[in-house]
Amino acid sequence: MAGDEEQVRVWDKHGNEQAAEDTTRFDSWDICRREKRFPNGLIEFLSSDKGCGFPAPSAIQSYAWPALLGDMDVIGVAKTGSGKTLAFLLPAFMWLKKNKKSASPVDLKVGPAVLCLTPTRELCFQIYTDAAKFGEPVQITAACCFGGAPKREQEWKIREGPHCLIATPGRLNDFANSGVVRFDMCRFCILDEADRMLDMGFEPQIKQILDRVPEGRQTSLFTATWNREVRQIADKYISNPVMVQVGSDEQTSNANIIQHIEVCKDKDEKKTTLERILDSMSDEGACLCFCNTKRMCRDLNWEFSSSRYNPVELHGDLQQDQRDTSLNKFRSGESRLLFATDLAARGLDVRNCTVVVNYDAPKSAEDYIHRIGRTGRANDMGDSYTFMALYGEDKIAREIKGVMEKVGQEIPEALEDLVNGRVPCGGDNSWDKKDAPSWGGDNSWDKKDDKTQESNGSVERRVNPSDKGKTPYSYAEFKEFNGGDEKKADRMWNESKPVEVPKRDVFVPQAWSGATKSSAPSEEKRIHPSDKSKVAYSYAEFKDFSGGDDKKLSTMWNESKAVEQPKAAEPEVEDEEPQADEDDHGEKRELEEADDNEESPSKRAHTDDQASEVDKVLLEGKGNTLSVQQLREWLTDQALETTGLKRQLVERAETAAQESLG
Repeated sequence: MAGDEEQVRVWDKHGNEQAAEDTTRFDSWDICRREKRFPNGLIEFLSSDKGCGFPAPSAIQSYAWPALLGDMDVIGVAKTGSGKTLAFLLPAFMWLKKNKKSASPVDLKVGPAVLCLTPTRELCFQIYTDAAKFGEPVQITAACCFGGAPKREQEWKIREGPHCLIATPGRLNDFANSGVVRFDMCRFCILDEADRMLDMGFEPQIKQILDRVPEGRQTSLFTATWNREVRQIADKYISNPVMVQVGSDEQTSNANIIQHIEVCKDKDEKKTTLERILDSMSDEGACLCFCNTKRMCRDLNWEFSSSRYNPVELHGDLQQDQRDTSLNKFRSGESRLLFATDLAARGLDVRNCTVVVNYDAPKSAEDYIHRIGRTGRANDMGDSYTFMALYGEDKIAREIKGVMEKVGQEIPEALEDLVNGRVPCGGDNSWDKKDAPSWGGDNSWDKKDDKTQESNGSVERRVNPSDKGKTPYSYAEFKEFNGGDEKKADRMWNESKPVEVPKRDVFVPQAWSGATKSSAPSEEKRIHPSDKSKVAYSYAEFKDFSGGDDKKLSTMWNESKAVEQPKAAEPEVEDEEPQADEDDHGEKRELEEADDNEESPSKRAHTDDQASEVDKVLLEGKGNTLSVQQLREWLTDQALETTGLKRQLVERAETAAQESLG
């Protein structure tokens, strides 16, 4: 039996469910030819490799075509990428062709004969493009109108009298209220992505438009979900429809999409993972990368601007012509990488999109399904990758797991770990031997030593990172939690943090291992580069900030700047005291001691005679030509923050260089 995603349920115009196999359907091109409801040239174009290359009509098309060609209203419920556009567009063209030969054809000077409402500008323009392509051979014209673009050109196209008008509800309602367009001649009305239009708050505009369309019209409604709001619209404006539902009542993803989960511990790992995915992509493929914010789209587009993928961006901050240019470049293959918000998550059909990446995890299962549905369209295969954080995304992890289960896909181990509140293991997400702190060559977190200690009756206990209660467990208890599975027990043990860490008299990081006794961490105070207030902290305070994490502690201490460095005895200088300086806020701060034999770092870096190449580049305003490593090293020398994207690093460095010069 077919999976839920392939099951078809059909109800007749009286609301009685019919056996799908007994319902009239055009499920092959031979049947379409035999029924003679479409021109042979159109069928040849749809089926041949020189045209669309569709092996057969999709499920929603095969059931919707006979009903629409039979002058019945239709409700179609099918997942994204199922071919709904041609399901309503071709019957509308056949109706127009028949109307031209009738005794009373519609007067296009009054208004359009076919009206199609869509939720977004991009989907509106896409349907318009398809209408123009398929209508040109039979002299059927189309126009479109949507918000965010100049009204004058759209108004001019409407006044030319097109057969079809594709529009978003807001802009169309504006034109209707101003008298630019009338619906007296509308005989074929379509609501596409009805659920999305209602989600976007277009219900008032939809009702105003449909109230103006003559009651004798033929109406079709297509949607991905059959919720209460959509049903209310259908009950009020559609008369005795034939209903076709492809798939289960619950929303499901496309089984042609292989869904992957990538657990990333920070932003740098996200970028590295995206680069790896792009490198593995075929030469003919393209990647659509979704972000939750417009700013992230801009930042990533800038970060990858020099790559061979020629990236473009698509989000609400762009003008309509910029959005059209980005989408056209991506469709044509000129650009193989598109960074977009959920603006591109619904309805867009890009056949060359082979990979979808959720750079930011979506907010809901519905958003997830629509995002990944941009690939694997029209029976093509596709891949989706979703980047998940180590913590805080367990809710969406459970929802994604449910989506995968519905299409019978094997659940990745990393996703199972996230759902169950465990830190995913493997790769860079685990603390392996090379990352563990070393106590004179004795790695006390090594798996082999742990087992030895446990077998010898060691009382060492550890806290699993996923345990918010911070309850310590022994190795035997870890093993018991996993049903005796030693592999999982070993993994949890290696991820866990010991309650009591072996102590030494003094922990000496490598960066100051040669320091004298007087510069021991308990006595010396340092300033962390990210602390703009320039407050000095002791080693104990650094340890407290890092929560006792020795790895973070060592990193923070090594990155910090010593307030007092050990130095040789020097002669006293009479009548000369360090003067207090004022910071940007007018507060007093102590001057840092400098070596008598050289100038302070900031002054030394910007003298005309000794200016480094990096300084020269920054002062010329060409910081973007420097590598990230060069920028971070320079910022470290200036005791400035070294975190952030390259654009932020460049701005920070150039500003600091100009201020020092001034």
